Amino acid sequence: MPRSKAPGPFPPTERIRRKVFQFDSVGRRELLDLLPDRLQQIPVPEPIKQKALELHAQQPKTLADLILLDTEKLISDHLTSKEAIGSKRISPAKVRTAIHKLRVALKPFVAGWVDDVTAELIPADLDERLASRELALDGKRILPSKQLLDYLCQQIGALLTQIATEFELLFEEREKLKYVVAALDHAGIENSFSKENPARFAPRVFPKD
Repeated sequence: MPRSKAPGPFPPTERIRRKVFQFDSVGRRELLDLLPDRLQQIPVPEPIKQKALELHAQQPKTLADLILLDTEKLISDHLTSKEAIGSKRISPAKVRTAIHKLRVALKPFVAGWVDDVTAELIPADLDERLASRELALDGKRILPSKQLLDYLCQQIGALLTQIATEFELLFEEREKLKYVVAALDHAGIENSFSKENPARFAPRVFPKD
């Protein structure tokens, strides 16, 4: 394929300008206050610190610092993707095709054609979830902005859950939602969170299927 053309709705790679986002001092302080206190006390383990240095210009000292840096990167990726896609429509047919190709590529992992250690690199339920999503897209219309926002919310939510689980910290879902919404607000990203009915926003961060 010629380098001047890119698959799907994206423009050529060389024309995509990387967005870099950082919270201001007010945003950082509010987000830190929304995290469990223990996260501000636990230093970043050395193996994680080395990986973080590959992704971030700054060196995180505590797990709370790491979460903020990871959140900034997720938001930067979101803003970059949003600009690249713009208002172009992503059709369900294209998404289903992409899912099908991914499931074919994953077959060696889910069919037992690789060793156990390699197979564990792929979440056990990924193929099942992809199949479910493929069926759910039948006859649906996809709005790029909503799709990208949902993905960002889920990524931030997953980040919080992963850290809390790995370090055995109590971090309730409603508190995670407050962090996600505050991060979006400080990044200037419009969202549908409602203080009158916050439960309606939860599925966008922690989908049940």
